Amino acid sequence: MLVKFRVPLVGFIAVTFLLASASPILAANPKTPTAKANKADSPSALAPAEGATESAAPAKLEAKKVKQLSQEMAERRDRVRRLLTTLRTQPFNTQQNTCTDVLEFCRAFGCETELTDNVASGQKVNGITCLCWNMPCGGYELMTISEGHLTPRVGYGYQNNSSELAAILAQSHVPANYPARAGKTVRTVADLIEYEKLTCRPRLDMSLKLVALANYVQEPSWKDSMGDEWTLQRVVAEELSRPVGTHPHAATNRLLGLCAALERFKNDKISLDGKLAQVKQYIDESIDYASSSQNPDGSWGQLTKRDYATAVSYTAHMLEWLLSALPASRLEEPQIVRGVDFLYNTFHSSHYQNYISTMSTREISAAMHAAHVLNTYDRRVFVPADLPPGTTPAKTKKE
Repeated sequence: MLVKFRVPLVGFIAVTFLLASASPILAANPKTPTAKANKADSPSALAPAEGATESAAPAKLEAKKVKQLSQEMAERRDRVRRLLTTLRTQPFNTQQNTCTDVLEFCRAFGCETELTDNVASGQKVNGITCLCWNMPCGGYELMTISEGHLTPRVGYGYQNNSSELAAILAQSHVPANYPARAGKTVRTVADLIEYEKLTCRPRLDMSLKLVALANYVQEPSWKDSMGDEWTLQRVVAEELSRPVGTHPHAATNRLLGLCAALERFKNDKISLDGKLAQVKQYIDESIDYASSSQNPDGSWGQLTKRDYATAVSYTAHMLEWLLSALPASRLEEPQIVRGVDFLYNTFHSSHYQNYISTMSTREISAAMHAAHVLNTYDRRVFVPADLPPGTTPAKTKKE
């Protein structure tokens, strides 16, 4: 069983000082997407919380009927949530963990990520703030300026892959107007996205870039730094036509990007014909392949000569895109449940008796991808069954 390390949620303690020292205007009136958000200074206040709903209906209206879980699923919900509490409170800190580690932690818990900024005092900082405000982590600063825009570095201690930060910010629903900086240069997340648009290139892996662009791009077209014109449809076509890379998770990253793009097209009511119809077919065929290639224990990847990080990483990457591709009605199908159970059971093996935050970067990445899966599954499957406060729970469905 994982050793639990409970940390009280405090929010951003360091951000006010950073805002004040970098920009008096931002400190006095930080940019927020809505008028209500100016009461708080954290991404969790600026961005919609995962699983959040619109403001509550008037009390006189009947409570909305919630989804009912079977007894087995209710027990699985309780187990998963206990594990998520343990994972969420892992003792990550800016002294011993690099930007790479903090990126992975934020992948799992988005705007709710919290780590220690000062080990001696126990001072806490929000993970998204830590990244966007370029706070040193393990001696590394993630952001620099390139092409006239905020640019995350790639390499040891930074991003493992290009566009990783932008993709994680998109998946965490961080608003485009959230402040970000490199040195004394204060911009916003939108400026980081401008860099992502300028660096679009044919025949290159743009899977994670597509995750970000599908969430943030507003204009119908843009030009890269070479003057070539791009649209989301062109990025999708490039992703579909290029050979799959040699990176261990190149195929699942591509599927993650394509799923994000199709969701954007669906929301924009863009007809899925031509190349877009091919994308839909490709995703459907990949779902069938994923179902047929799952191991008996619920994992994906080779069964022999694999370590914990390999087994967890391959399974988590497969489930990440499946959870984004499948409708909610299919998320309780046996192959998805087996995969979720495999990740849960693996976390309770002897391998994870130590703090994950003290493990190797490879181990941390695998564990946080898995935590992201469990967090997403909670949001999409379990949260819709949560009752409003004060409501008496009904009996669970019999199997």
